[in-house]
Amino acid sequence: MAEEKQRTEKRKRSVTWRRGIHLARVSSRCRAYWITTVTLIQQVNSNHRSKIPDNLVKNVSLIREINGNISKVISIYSDLSVNFSNIVQERRRVKNGGESNLESTSNES
Repeated sequence: MAEEKQRTEKRKRSVTWRRGIHLARVSSRCRAYWITTVTLIQQVNSNHRSKIPDNLVKNVSLIREINGNISKVISIYSDLSVNFSNIVQERRRVKNGGESNLESTSNES
């Protein structure tokens, strides 16, 4: 019985660690999109200030790219929110005497 409990605790720590790694990757991806987006916004502002027709035309594609990056970040955070909610629900279920599904949910995302 004690040995089974130790294995379960070790498995939970492993799953928690993998989820922590996943969170770090998510954070890194979002940061990369935001850095790119800030650069694009600066370029749009510069083009706008220049009032050069070709630069203003370029702003259309730059703004589309900005919108795409923002959509990607929203999607990433939405997925993260769903995953976090699932983890909280799982912990509550286990706390209330249910069986853990940590192994099956550890490979999500």
